[in-house]
Amino acid sequence: MAAVPLLVVPLKALFDRAGPLGGEGYFPSGHAATAVVGYGAAAVVLMPHLRRTGARRALGAAAVLLALGAGAGLVRRAYHWPLDVVASWCLGGLLLAGVAAAVNVSHAPSRGRRRGEDFVPHGGRDGRAAYGRRGGPGGP
Repeated sequence: MAAVPLLVVPLKALFDRAGPLGGEGYFPSGHAATAVVGYGAAAVVLMPHLRRTGARRALGAAAVLLALGAGAGLVRRAYHWPLDVVASWCLGGLLLAGVAAAVNVSHAPSRGRRRGEDFVPHGGRDGRAAYGRRGGPGGP
């Protein structure tokens, strides 16, 4: 969330675009970007804790609908042009990809042995290396 203003504020100063009701600095929409990153990051962080596919899909759909609703409201109330909101969704998506990558790294399964397993590397000389564990198919 802290990266949103660090990305949006310089772009607003660079483009200095007028909004539908006048004024300057409306492109891109900081509110739309914050909605995408906030709702999206909450969904990405919670996803690994949900076991059911339906629950994960519902959470993802809710995050998308909330972000779409926030953007549509900004356009409907004439706070932003549609392009302001679409650009912010794209920027928010880039930030969200970073959040997703960080969550995937932190929830990656360990590559170590599971408790109770005696690991034998593939290609071992004892004849038990067909699947890397003792007692697997082809082992004693």
